[in-house]
Amino acid sequence: MKLFSPLRPWLNRTHPLPSFKYIQDISPTLELGASVVFDDYIPLYKLHRQKAQSLLLSWEQQRNYVELALDIINSEEGGWLDREEVQMILDEIGPPPDACYPIYMFTVKKDNFEEVLYIGKTSSKFSRFSGGHTAAVKMHHPKYNDFEKRVYFGCVTFLDGDNHLPLEWLHPKEFSSSLIDSIESQLIHSLKPALNTQKKKNYRALHPTSIHIQNTSSDSIYLDGYMISPHQKS
Repeated sequence: MKLFSPLRPWLNRTHPLPSFKYIQDISPTLELGASVVFDDYIPLYKLHRQKAQSLLLSWEQQRNYVELALDIINSEEGGWLDREEVQMILDEIGPPPDACYPIYMFTVKKDNFEEVLYIGKTSSKFSRFSGGHTAAVKMHHPKYNDFEKRVYFGCVTFLDGDNHLPLEWLHPKEFSSSLIDSIESQLIHSLKPALNTQKKKNYRALHPTSIHIQNTSSDSIYLDGYMISPHQKS
């Protein structure tokens, strides 16, 4: 499965890195919305081989990589890198860590038809699919026998007006966890997957925002471009 790294554009010299001091002091502008990008999928039968990613672990990995990289090039800021600095970083600590993919989506597909059956989030503390294994068992029901069963993985990015802010760059860690729970709540409430038992009727998003779903997988455009508007509690 192809994975995205929010630090790769910095090392590829296509985008500067915002100062982490700046990131520590900033919050996403929820009025500008968020993106959930489903980069790829695996067949459902391979789910047991897939290690769920911990948001908190990914948060630490991103932070540690930047601190080591800046120490290697003797810098206290982000900004742009030159070619020599990129090579120094790669030689010392290797490529950057991948993004966390804290949202996952189970679908069934047949020809041009595709339907989401379950949306969940990985545990923020443990590497597991919270509730997902129960849903996976239910997808073995005979009524789904003629369908291809997929598991998509999504990364989440927010905006602050000037920068794209990956979920694992936001501070404090507890705030990141609260945001991902809110994103999951909005997705479930809007899409109402058949196998989700919670959050479909009761709106539980604590940080509502506009959500732009993108599907960049190689052979599906399911939900690509779908927009979810904030739904205010009554």
